[in-house]
Amino acid sequence: GGRPTVRAERVTGKRLVRRPGGGAAFFWETADAPVPGRSGGPLLDGRGRVIGLCAAGRGGAGYFAHADEVLAGLKRDGLGWVWGR
Repeated sequence: GGRPTVRAERVTGKRLVRRPGGGAAFFWETADAPVPGRSGGPLLDGRGRVIGLCAAGRGGAGYFAHADEVLAGLKRDGLGWVWGR
């Protein structure tokens, strides 16, 4: 309901996260958990390019799905055209 906000995130690393039941995906880990309601919001690099999408917070850290993982999921579902590649 309010105005959009911007928050600087400090990326602490790129992590390979194992999924329950098998498989794994790359996530960007940030120093702080995302604010509530941020799910699906972009993580931008210093040039303003989307490098990830907010997915979760755990143990005080934030996790953003790596852009390559998002693209792979879209392609798997026949929606690769959405990303523009």
